Amino acid sequence: MRRLHAVLAEWEPAPISAALFGSAARRDGDIRSDIDLLIVRPALRTEPQRREWAHQASQLRAQVHAWTGNRLQILDRTLAELARVVKAREPIIAELRADAGTVAGQDIVQLLEELA
Repeated sequence: MRRLHAVLAEWEPAPISAALFGSAARRDGDIRSDIDLLIVRPALRTEPQRREWAHQASQLRAQVHAWTGNRLQILDRTLAELARVVKAREPIIAELRADAGTVAGQDIVQLLEELA
């Protein structure tokens, strides 16, 4: 988590929130488990911003694989997209509320409550 926090702290623009969830957050995964990371991002208005964001995400996937041997699955959502998921009461929201651990930005549980 410290490594994730350090890398995400350097992203430009910074994530609104980033949180581990699933087996990585519950600490019940194994060497075959993916590491699930929700990243809530600001709206990326220009093509260069979108390319840089995608590049940063790709680098993070490679770094996590090098650190752990596990694949990183990124659930990348804007604040507006996350708000729609919360309002639709999709099952992932209950999982995030129960298990997610914030690694960067705003606390994910607090953010979900604000969006409810």
